[in-house]
Amino acid sequence: MSSERGFLAIFECHFSGLFLFSLIRKSGYGVLAFLVSLTFLCFLARDHLNQKVYPFGDLAADMLLADLIESSGHMLTGHYSRFEFNHPGPFFFYANYVVDAGFSPLLIGRYNTWVLSVLLLNSLFIGISAFLVTRVQVQGIRHQWIAPLIFTFFILLILKDKAITWWMPWRLVLPYLAFLLTLPYIIQRRFEYLPLAVLLACIVIHGYVLLPFFTLPLLFVGILTGLLYRPHWPNQKEWTCFFISALVAIAFILPILIDVFVNEPSNLDKILKASRMIGRAKHPSWSESFEFMKHFWKRFLVWPWPYWFLGILAGTIILLKGDRGTKRDFLLMIGVCLFVTGFFVWFFTNVRKPLEHFTGYYYSAVPIVLCAFAIANGARITPPMCFKSLVGQRITAVLISACVFIGILHYSAYARLVPSTNPDIHKISKAIIHHTSRFGEARIDYHYSALFYRRS
Repeated sequence: MSSERGFLAIFECHFSGLFLFSLIRKSGYGVLAFLVSLTFLCFLARDHLNQKVYPFGDLAADMLLADLIESSGHMLTGHYSRFEFNHPGPFFFYANYVVDAGFSPLLIGRYNTWVLSVLLLNSLFIGISAFLVTRVQVQGIRHQWIAPLIFTFFILLILKDKAITWWMPWRLVLPYLAFLLTLPYIIQRRFEYLPLAVLLACIVIHGYVLLPFFTLPLLFVGILTGLLYRPHWPNQKEWTCFFISALVAIAFILPILIDVFVNEPSNLDKILKASRMIGRAKHPSWSESFEFMKHFWKRFLVWPWPYWFLGILAGTIILLKGDRGTKRDFLLMIGVCLFVTGFFVWFFTNVRKPLEHFTGYYYSAVPIVLCAFAIANGARITPPMCFKSLVGQRITAVLISACVFIGILHYSAYARLVPSTNPDIHKISKAIIHHTSRFGEARIDYHYSALFYRRS
């Protein structure tokens, strides 16, 4: 890598990765969840890792855009939007670039390394989430291991192939889910989790232009509530957390600011222009926005399995038999999800029609995290509730974990998720280069998702 490209890649990717790994290292449960997730996802994506794939469509456009890291030495914006701007930041492109540089000798092609990047990042986000689920529990209670394990299994079981897709709307679900899990800590003035919350917020903001509206207000309200929760002047440890959070935010804001000062018009100008255009368009009604929100609950919790029933049962067990800390954190999680849901319904009455599901896939994290949190902690409470003897509790805990694990194995053993490929793309590009070689250099130019050829 050139020095400039290496600087940006380290700032955007290695800095974030080391920070995340340092967090899950403090919890064996987080490391265990990372390894279990990575193993399952690699098995599920086995055809995506060992087959030659010729990308087309959005993926091909993203790969052409990622060539800017090689040709220009840096990248300042994210992937394309159909409204003729790019999404805010390049974090996911740099993550793909780093994995591609490290693993390209071991895999067949660029598509395979990009899929591996997805698997590594998503496993990391699941590990972080399991780490957070472990921390909400009161220390000293038996069978704490069952909550992060069941949480991990449930996330893998409910997302399935969505956890291995390269498509950006789905890649935002797991980091946003982990972000939501940090909020109960911040509300309780446990600001040692604020740098992690800011990091996760910055990651999803880089991925999608609407995510500042679904992260920054939550952070602001969470910090304000935390300061009021225990009203006293911040101590040195809390000031340190604020300082680290500011450094994390600056690292992610930097490429956006550079783009503002270097390019004319900047990507931010294009985003603001598109928002003014959307503001003049016809907007959905409240009922349409509410139906839009309901879609994500039905998609994951109703069909094909009634996960909502398990979630309600587990939530009832927590409220009736849970310890004080688990009850408090579960109620806070409910409050966070209700706040996000209400804001989501209101927000989508102010966008242009029609409402398209991919614009709200990140919201899928809300029903998933609420249900997974309830089931994981309900499963932890169940063994001592059923048996007084330690042996009986251990047997119950193992049986619960085994049932979910067998469900995952059953799905992954029979799932055959064949990657989409188009060999004609490769043939066309070779033909273009062959037939235009007498004109000099052949180059493929691109403008958003519409690719066109130009001779030079």
